[in-house]
Amino acid sequence: MATDPAYGHVLIGGSNWLVSIAPYLFPSASMLVVIATWALAPEPTLLARVLLGVATGFSMASTWLELHPGQSDLTDVGGAYCWLVLPGLNLAMYGGLLAFDQCGANQVHEFFMFACRATSSWIS
Repeated sequence: MATDPAYGHVLIGGSNWLVSIAPYLFPSASMLVVIATWALAPEPTLLARVLLGVATGFSMASTWLELHPGQSDLTDVGGAYCWLVLPGLNLAMYGGLLAFDQCGANQVHEFFMFACRATSSWIS
């Protein structure tokens, strides 16, 4: 880590692959709605579901617009790796959001356990 005295910026070397691809698989706006809903009620209300739908639509649209082969974050991590991994991780994240929307927080755990079991049986 070095400091550039001319500008007062801190320069950090290296990168973390997960941090680099996180904007393409983690719907931040939707997660804020989920956390707020989970903290306020045991199951999502109609208003929470509408807000979650709007936030999820925003996340999907922004990810779609930013996802292209020239994106520096994706090329730094490795284009082939990203194109193999990101679709599955996006399905998992949006599936978890759908499970939360339909059945609340308890169903999210069940959804991910089902996905892990299905993946494990498919691999072996």
